[in-house]
Amino acid sequence: VGKEFVAYRTQVALRHAVTQPTYQVPVSAVPVYRFGVTADAAYDAEISEATFQVQLSGGLCNLDTDADDTCDNALDVLVDGNFEVVRLENDGVTEVTSGASTGITEAVIADATGAAATGKLAVLSVVFDTPETVARGTTKYYAVKMSGLEDFDSSNETDRVSVTILKDGAYDTPAANAGQQGTNADQANRANDIVWSDRSSTAHGVTTADWLNGYLLDIDTDSAGMSN
Repeated sequence: VGKEFVAYRTQVALRHAVTQPTYQVPVSAVPVYRFGVTADAAYDAEISEATFQVQLSGGLCNLDTDADDTCDNALDVLVDGNFEVVRLENDGVTEVTSGASTGITEAVIADATGAAATGKLAVLSVVFDTPETVARGTTKYYAVKMSGLEDFDSSNETDRVSVTILKDGAYDTPAANAGQQGTNADQANRANDIVWSDRSSTAHGVTTADWLNGYLLDIDTDSAGMSN
């Protein structure tokens, strides 16, 4: 009683995958986090964008360019090239053998306060250039891979990559896909953290006004990822 709700034709859920990657220093591209997008049993749905906060802890840091073991140089910050998102098989672990990362765009953006990424913290926008259809009652799995990192303190055994799924705190009126995504390169002004569609328009496409944000979706609120 007294709680807000939104009526959707169908709904998606974004959750951490059950099996997270085992620890290894991401010098070359290795998975650090896995997640799934699930459509409920009512109808198919589509996912167009998801946003994550990525936190490195322990001795993990983007490549320590000035070798001062502090991870605070302006050149140490996490950038787009540190990340790659790939599709997984239905087991939620195995990378697909063909086109794993085709049509997926990763971008490091400023956070909701306007703060830029650091060597240990980044907001990662993941956009599916062609929205991915999730069939009713099924889950599609993805992995976030990272590269170019180092462990500048091998004695620290608390190394971890912690990933949080960001969710939208207010309802946004349904719009075309581009209108929900926005174009700004920072979280505070860009539009929405999650963009998806319940395919409620009979002529559904990227230009129809049935694209929604992540308000009140079923989203894991804790963090998950690779740990030592």
